[in-house]
Amino acid sequence: MARSDRFLNLAENVATLSLGVRRARIGCVVAKGSRVLATAANTSNNIPGNLVTNDRLSKHAEQGAINLCNPQGATIYVVRLMADGSRGMARPCKFCWADLLKVGVRSVVYSDWSGEAKIELVRE
Repeated sequence: MARSDRFLNLAENVATLSLGVRRARIGCVVAKGSRVLATAANTSNNIPGNLVTNDRLSKHAEQGAINLCNPQGATIYVVRLMADGSRGMARPCKFCWADLLKVGVRSVVYSDWSGEAKIELVRE
């Protein structure tokens, strides 16, 4: 199994931990080389930032994961888990993309609508 497949599978497992989310269960893994630096799931399906929902902060999975480690030079892996268990589009939103750029993430591997992995370098 390729390293990217292993990290995408881990991101899919992390997505099952999404709290308070009905539609978009997202899991994120931050990795450098073969080492996992952090994992996180989204906590609600609202816009990113400081929205308080059910007495907790709303966070996208990417935001949660990069706040748990030093992601400079790392690759993040993001998977959206659909209601039927398949993978859906998980390209980070523009707010998360800006955060990834700011902290120096090198690249993003995410699931697309067909469930296949797409890779993008993080740049403006």
